Amino acid sequence: MEVTEMAVIFQYENEIEVDLLISPHIADPFVLYHFLVPIPSEYHSSYTVCTNKWQVEFISKQPNKVKDLIRKAKMWRNAIYCDTHRARPKSYLMALLVMRHIVKLVQRKRLLTKELKKLVEKNQFIDVHWDEYYSIGHTGTGITLPPHCAAAPRILDPANQFYNVYHEGFSYSQNPCSEWEKVAGNIDTLDLDKQDGMRIGPNRFH
Repeated sequence: MEVTEMAVIFQYENEIEVDLLISPHIADPFVLYHFLVPIPSEYHSSYTVCTNKWQVEFISKQPNKVKDLIRKAKMWRNAIYCDTHRARPKSYLMALLVMRHIVKLVQRKRLLTKELKKLVEKNQFIDVHWDEYYSIGHTGTGITLPPHCAAAPRILDPANQFYNVYHEGFSYSQNPCSEWEKVAGNIDTLDLDKQDGMRIGPNRFH
């Protein structure tokens, strides 16, 4: 068993690896916002676990065609990053990247692949948010984004406007900038027209 600042890590019946994360129960995203307002931004990521149910709901509401594209993107990620215990893009980050252009391009997968590649290659300018799930800078809403979420590069969590997935979207990583460089270096192998999401063989990270 291992105890970290964020979790208790152990194996269940010596077979299943478990990360037990502790979080307060929050009724809805608006309550979460008011809960986080007085808390310094460096501690915000400690409370992201309580948004899991809203993240799952967000993804589950997507059409099957969208889910299939997300699945292919995750298969591509798995082919690139063989070692699951080293830094790699989280599944949620892959889903949000795919969905960035999904409304207009879901029927045109080749164009979607092209736009996704451009997004990753110029990741330092990424600006993804979901206005229908929260208001950004609207007068009278009482919602003001913290500095680390207020401007690009950002991929805001639809379930939590205080969570910038751009910076937090890699497991086992303390340097997201270098991880984005790795993804950009292999993004040309992505092809969402292919069953496994791969255009050509990847340069694998072990």
